[in-house]
Amino acid sequence: MTIPIPFGWSAEGRVVSFSYIHPERSYELLILPMSGDRQPTVFLGTPAYEGAGTVSPDGRWIAYHSNANGQFQIYVEQLPRSGTEWQITTRGGSRPRWRRDGRELYYLSPANEVMAVDISTAGDAVDFGVPHALFQVPFRESPVQRNVFDVTADGQRFLVNTLVEGSRSGSITWVLNWAADLVPGTAR
Repeated sequence: MTIPIPFGWSAEGRVVSFSYIHPERSYELLILPMSGDRQPTVFLGTPAYEGAGTVSPDGRWIAYHSNANGQFQIYVEQLPRSGTEWQITTRGGSRPRWRRDGRELYYLSPANEVMAVDISTAGDAVDFGVPHALFQVPFRESPVQRNVFDVTADGQRFLVNTLVEGSRSGSITWVLNWAADLVPGTAR
């Protein structure tokens, strides 16, 4: 059995996007509505790997990565699917994230650069600018890399899952019965 891998939750909480491995194809991109029958539907299910779907802030678009052309690229499509896709990248890209106003899309380049591209979604069409690098980060490698970075609503700060040079794993201290220490004379 394959475990679903969630990637995005729409801003208004209407849908969740997730991927799972189809036994006869590859990763499929699914949409799960949070109302009605709450049954997931396949958004993209081809022999390619489609994943990391993230819904635009207005809930009308989904950005995702796919290796249908041999290298991971970023695409944007309408939600629900219209069949028209816009390929945003030509030099590779994965793990897209929307800025809160939907006017910019961020993604990870093959060289571990966080990239940005201006996006305009007027009517039923997507117009986009030239992608440009913001910064490079040595991302932390893990067996299942989901959301390796996120961005604040204004697009000015990023939260990045990375290794700090020279760092070691720290210890964890568990404090049990901590509430008893809050009232004087009750500590055990």
